[in-house]
Amino acid sequence: MIKEEIGRMMESEMADPRLGFVTVTKVKLSGDLKQAIIYFSVLGKKEAWRDSLRALESARGYLKIGLARNLKLRFIPELIFREDDTLIKGARVIELIEKERRKRAK
Repeated sequence: MIKEEIGRMMESEMADPRLGFVTVTKVKLSGDLKQAIIYFSVLGKKEAWRDSLRALESARGYLKIGLARNLKLRFIPELIFREDDTLIKGARVIELIEKERRKRAK
């Protein structure tokens, strides 16, 4: 629920120009439900990642208020944002495999 709601708020309510094309990839809640690590991915270069992280961190309070307003949770967790570069790493692995396959085909 947290992943979907934060994604929805970023898409429809946040107007920060630093926020690039951001996708929330997963959310991990601590055992006591007091912290939520929000993993996100950004389409773009390192600068877009950095700017998007800054925008998310500055909107932390706004996002918490939105979660409290829209979700029926006993606790609204502290939001911690982390970059998820899994897609970038995966694309790099595929690129290396294709490069090796082309080399062997010669």
